[in-house]
Amino acid sequence: MGHHHHHHSHGDNNLREMHIAFWLNFAFTIIEFVGGLLTNSFAIITDAFHDLGDSIALGLGIWLEKVAKRKPSDTFTYGYRRFSLLSAVILSGILIVGSVLMIIKAVENLFRPHEVASLGMMGLAVLGILVNGLAFWRMAKQAKSEGKANSRAMSLHFLEDVLGWVAVLVGGIVIHFTGWAWIDSLLSLGIAIFILWNAVPNLVSVFRVLLQQAPNNLDVKQLKQDILHVRQVQKITQMHLWSEDGIHHIATLHLQVASEHLCDADNIRHEVTHILQDADIHNITIQIESILCEQCNYLPSEER
Repeated sequence: MGHHHHHHSHGDNNLREMHIAFWLNFAFTIIEFVGGLLTNSFAIITDAFHDLGDSIALGLGIWLEKVAKRKPSDTFTYGYRRFSLLSAVILSGILIVGSVLMIIKAVENLFRPHEVASLGMMGLAVLGILVNGLAFWRMAKQAKSEGKANSRAMSLHFLEDVLGWVAVLVGGIVIHFTGWAWIDSLLSLGIAIFILWNAVPNLVSVFRVLLQQAPNNLDVKQLKQDILHVRQVQKITQMHLWSEDGIHHIATLHLQVASEHLCDADNIRHEVTHILQDADIHNITIQIESILCEQCNYLPSEER
């Protein structure tokens, strides 16, 4: 989301694939809730909740794909990319609360196994593998052709769903031939823990961006050293690095140079910009300030 749209067709293709994935997912979520109730399978109902979360994520993703294209306004001067973080917080919150409730229920059910319609469970699992497999294949193809982060994340989501349904299928087969109904609660517990395992780190990473932590993929110490190696740069008085949405990074710097080198400010700015662009930072503001020449001689050598 929010990449430069050099070709409108790419953005349109991505939106079309997201629409198809959304309707596939949403329709199947309804089938799952109904099927879960009919087969009395708590594992299927737990996965239906997971798929409902996916549908919300896809729906928000489609809306945000459109919102991200909006130009910065007087109200949102940085643009609209951070809206994706807002949706991630909401979705992660829903998934965390839901999976905790599912874990509590699954643990209760482990000690009170209930009858499960294993054949219906297996039929739904086969359908789940086919539907999510198709959605995965389409989104993976899209991610490969465009290299977009959201398409890649969604394709991985669907791959997780396929693997979840393989587990439900195996569980259904085991229940059918052994009558071990507690396997259903065990599967439900596994699915809920898996959702929680993914949702918590996702929420943490979103909060890191919202709290303006320097992006994880940047070596800030190395960047400072490289900037201080630029001729005439005496000192970095301020350096702020943060990310709009985890993909698009921003840097603001205040650099001190000797007053007689102020006329060389454009070249210094150009060199420092080049260093930051190499680190994949493209929104850069550099302010160059002068210090009296007598002070230059007294600066500690490590600050030069």
